[in-house]
Amino acid sequence: MGDENQTVDQAQLMRKALAECIAVFIFVFSGCLCAASDPKEIFAIAMAFGLAIMVMAFDFGPVSGGHINPAVSWAMLITRNQDAISFCAYVVAQLIGAFLGALCGRMCLGADLNEKFVGMVATNPGHEITPVQALVVEIITTFSLVFTVFCTAVDPNPEGRGSYAAIPIGFAVVMGILASGNISGGSMNPARSFGPAVAGAIGKHAGDGLSNLWVYFLGPLLGASIAGLTWQHAFKERKSDV
Repeated sequence: MGDENQTVDQAQLMRKALAECIAVFIFVFSGCLCAASDPKEIFAIAMAFGLAIMVMAFDFGPVSGGHINPAVSWAMLITRNQDAISFCAYVVAQLIGAFLGALCGRMCLGADLNEKFVGMVATNPGHEITPVQALVVEIITTFSLVFTVFCTAVDPNPEGRGSYAAIPIGFAVVMGILASGNISGGSMNPARSFGPAVAGAIGKHAGDGLSNLWVYFLGPLLGASIAGLTWQHAFKERKSDV
């Protein structure tokens, strides 16, 4: 009986990880192709990423929770809403999905755009913006996104709120990219930065997405940590206090 339960648990975890992989694949593929078509169209890019998150969260929320972001998974872990094994499986799946999504997006482009892919879609600090300044921006925008996740998708109050949580979460992504896309690159998601940086560094390429990659891991993870812990310790029990 114990072996059967373990097999079921493993199968469920694999299904959840696959859901995360597919969701991040679509998220990165959609957003990066939009960015590659015209890197200056910040509104279109923000909508592409935000709508992809919204749709994928609706699709896979009932399966995996629809994290679609290692920073969200990290916040779930430190607030004890996810166990360590699931966290590791989710993050690996998210990074793989991001890499494959970026790679497929790059392969869909012509030779000239293919070579310039990483320069157009990788997240880097904007003109005259230092990595530290970009780091601060990523902390704040990721806080906004992850706090929205906790307030709408994780918090049980009010009852039924989670059924439409994907909508404000998607718009939080749009808001964050519109605010920071030209400043920090508007990542808020380590997988979103990882996939294009690695896929874009393969073969002949113009541009660099790897040098500042640490900003887009550290910033979102710090922002997500602050958001998750703030919700847990300041707002989680608010309904019972009324």
